[in-house]
Amino acid sequence: MTDQAVNVGSFGLPEYRVIAGYKVGVSKNTDLGVQVYWQEDYTESDGGTGRSSVTGLVRLGVKFA
Repeated sequence: MTDQAVNVGSFGLPEYRVIAGYKVGVSKNTDLGVQVYWQEDYTESDGGTGRSSVTGLVRLGVKFA
């Protein structure tokens, strides 16, 4: 990894990021999706916060035909 990514943008970029998602069709015009985001920041000695975070998202999609 590069230390230069710590200084990108207002908050910098995380050192590691993993995104997982799953979507299933509930009916002909409806689907349900789940996504989970995990990221870990650079250590404090590298200019980051040293923290990690997990965020989840649930989505219900309906198609109007």
